[in-house]
Amino acid sequence: MTAGQRRGLVHVAGVLCCTLLTAGAYMTAIQPVLDAQIAQRSQQAELLEQQRIAGELDKRVAQIHREVAMVNEELERSQLELESAGRINQRIAELTEIANDVGLTLQQIDPGQKHSERLFDMVPIELAGMSDFRQYLLFLHRLHARFSDIAVSEFQIIGTPENPAEGARFHLTLCWFTARETTASGQ
Repeated sequence: MTAGQRRGLVHVAGVLCCTLLTAGAYMTAIQPVLDAQIAQRSQQAELLEQQRIAGELDKRVAQIHREVAMVNEELERSQLELESAGRINQRIAELTEIANDVGLTLQQIDPGQKHSERLFDMVPIELAGMSDFRQYLLFLHRLHARFSDIAVSEFQIIGTPENPAEGARFHLTLCWFTARETTASGQ
C-alpha cells in the first residue's frame, strides 16, 4: 500500500468516524429534542382545544345558573302551599260543588291510593258522569282557576251523535298534589 492510499484510507476512516459521531449525536441529542418539540406542539394544540371547550362549558354553566335562579325566583313568587291528603273529603266536596255549579251530573267520584314522590304526594281522583261539552269545558276552566294543585291526567268524553240533547258521558282522572305526610305532620 502506498502512502497515498494510506492517506486515502485515513481520510475515509476520518469521514466515516465523523459520520458516525454526527449520527450518534443526532440520535442521542437532536432527535429527542425534535420529538419533544413535536409532542409539545401537539399538546399545545390539544390544550388550546380543551381550553376552548372549557370556555364553552363555563358559558353553558353560567346560563344554567341564570335559568335555575329564574326558576327559583318564580317558585318563591308562586309559593304554592300543598295541603294534606287527609283533607280528601273536603276536596271531594269542593269538586262536587264546582260540578253542581256548572251543571255536571256526577255519577262517580273515587279517590285512589296516594303515591309518594320525593317532594310531594299525589292522590288520583276519578270522576265520571254526564254533561254537555260546554259544561264539561266550564268545569275544567273553574277547576283550573280554583285549584292550582290539581292536574288533569286523563279525560275521555263519549257522546251520542244520534241524540245530542242526551249529553255526553265523561270520565276524568285528576291528580291532586298534596304535601308529603312527613311535611304535613311537621316531622
